[in-house]
Amino acid sequence: MTKAVLSVLKQKELESSFIDRENFRSLMMYINQLGGVTILDTLNRKDLEGLIREKIETLA
Repeated sequence: MTKAVLSVLKQKELESSFIDRENFRSLMMYINQLGGVTILDTLNRKDLEGLIREKIETLA
């Protein structure tokens, strides 16, 4: 899971300046909430990256 988060954050960092404290905290809260509903370890990396990208798009 960590690799998926870091991979997406690195891509977004290269594309834009998404990463600030507020957005990062919101993203981590979303992942925490998602983990309460879904067993994140059962998702493959591409699915998890897709969920993270979608959330980043809504925050940006």
